[in-house]
Amino acid sequence: MTKILQVGMWEVREMVLTKEKVERIWKLLQDYRTLFSDLTRGDYNAWVQYITDPNTYWLEIYGEKDLVGVVYFEQLNAMIDFEGHMMFFDRRPAEKKEVLRELLKFMFARFDLLNRITLNVPKMYYATRRLALAMSFVEEGTKREAVMIGGKWCDLISYGILRRQVNVWTNRENQDSRERTG
Repeated sequence: MTKILQVGMWEVREMVLTKEKVERIWKLLQDYRTLFSDLTRGDYNAWVQYITDPNTYWLEIYGEKDLVGVVYFEQLNAMIDFEGHMMFFDRRPAEKKEVLRELLKFMFARFDLLNRITLNVPKMYYATRRLALAMSFVEEGTKREAVMIGGKWCDLISYGILRRQVNVWTNRENQDSRERTG
């Protein structure tokens, strides 16, 4: 596992996919009835295919030695717009705002052509939607009945953040740091 960020008590690592890791995460996810669409829920083989897709980038978030969440990006082959996803097993996503902001900065720094990150959040995920807005994502629209969860069609709310928005944070933080030390 490669550690890529440390923000307070949160540590972000690149996920190394082993059979044991995939099985562990699969077991953790079974407690979340609405986490995946009906296409993958309950289907271990579909899950393995999904998590091992070469156009995805998976990261783990640890707090005090325990795995508390997973963040992943898909559509890496598109190069300019990745779709981001997050799952927090402790069900406290708002606590992760600062580490997620740093993770966004990392992603834009790591992928030169990346210009935006998109989140497509099921309408029923109120905490995730609030977190997206608190992190400066802009609500961009609704994809009506775009995913089936629990046998029901659900709307996805689309959010986006641009490289230049994240650059504003970085520039402001650098300026504040220079003012404190200068």
